[in-house]
Amino acid sequence: MKISIASALFDPAGHLLVDIELAGSRLDYLSRRISRSATLDGGAYVVDNGYTAADADFTIVFKPLSPAQRSTIERLITLHSEIIISTDRGCFLGHIDNFRETPPTMRFLVKKQLSEV
Repeated sequence: MKISIASALFDPAGHLLVDIELAGSRLDYLSRRISRSATLDGGAYVVDNGYTAADADFTIVFKPLSPAQRSTIERLITLHSEIIISTDRGCFLGHIDNFRETPPTMRFLVKKQLSEV
C-alpha cells in the first residue's frame, strides 16, 4: 500500500509517496473518549465524550527507503511541525513523533482528520 506524507506548509521538497508494510503498520485506530469510575454502591459512573480522530497514533513500517526518501523524511522532521498523511482511510493532520531507520518505522500522532474516505 502507498501513503503520501507532506508538510502542512508549502515546501516544494517536503513531500513523498512511499510503500509501507501492511503487516507491521497500524493505521486503523478507532476509540471513543470514555472514562469509568467506581461508585460506592459497587457500580460505575461512565463518561462518554465521543469519538475523535485526535486520539489516534499511527505506526508506519516502511518498505526499504531510498536515500532520497530517507532524506525527505529527515527534512520533514527537522523543518516542519505539522505533517499531512494521506492513506486509504483518509487524510490526517498531525505530528511525527519519531522515526527509526532500522527497520524504517515512524510514529505519527493525529491532530485531526481532514477528510473521510
